[in-house]
Amino acid sequence: MKHEPVILIFDSKEIFDEMVPVISKELSTTHILHVDNRAAAESILDSQIKFDIIFVDWQRAGTKFVDAIRSDRKNGCTPLVVMSELDTDVVIATATRHGASAFLAKPFLKKGLISKVGLVVARQDRRRKNRLCPDQPINITFNTERAGKIEGLLIDFSLDYVHICLDKSYAESMIIGDKAIIHLYIDSFKFDLESLLVRAERPREAAEENILVLYEFSDPHEQLVEKLGGMLDEYRSRW
Repeated sequence: MKHEPVILIFDSKEIFDEMVPVISKELSTTHILHVDNRAAAESILDSQIKFDIIFVDWQRAGTKFVDAIRSDRKNGCTPLVVMSELDTDVVIATATRHGASAFLAKPFLKKGLISKVGLVVARQDRRRKNRLCPDQPINITFNTERAGKIEGLLIDFSLDYVHICLDKSYAESMIIGDKAIIHLYIDSFKFDLESLLVRAERPREAAEENILVLYEFSDPHEQLVEKLGGMLDEYRSRW
């Protein structure tokens, strides 16, 4: 059965009603949820629903809720479209820095919304081709320059990066740009990957025992990329 996308819209009822017919048609879905305040938005995020796209009004959500999305285990990589009537470089830069995938200025025309949805979906399709999320916990170890040997759980990986969940005790030693050797061992596939820490996120209160980190591989050579690609091909049909 074809997956029917689940969409979250965090905005006024008027904006929600304006967006629903367009999104429903463009994404062939009826699973479009609405919240109009931060408490309801945080509650629905705590429900552990995995969304395919999240739309949020910048003034209603603010950086706190955007950060909560990016720290959420299920929706940390979900495409996030920030909407605002304040179409300024400062708002766009701030939203992007906190993890927004795209920005939609309000008021928007139907064709503008269609264009933005198409852009986000196209990016997500390209990403899914080279990214996998294990369907069961996989332990991962790595050696960092500052914190030494660390163990965690693999959340997802691609040809470019690995996303890991760690115990919060490592939070104070996480510094952006820190080098590490990632030991990625899954069945017969074994990799020792030179990496750089590009993101470390403190979690929401609901998962305060964890911290999420993102390591980007440092210029992997052609042979390594081919081997990683073979691993992706092997597990794409299983996960």
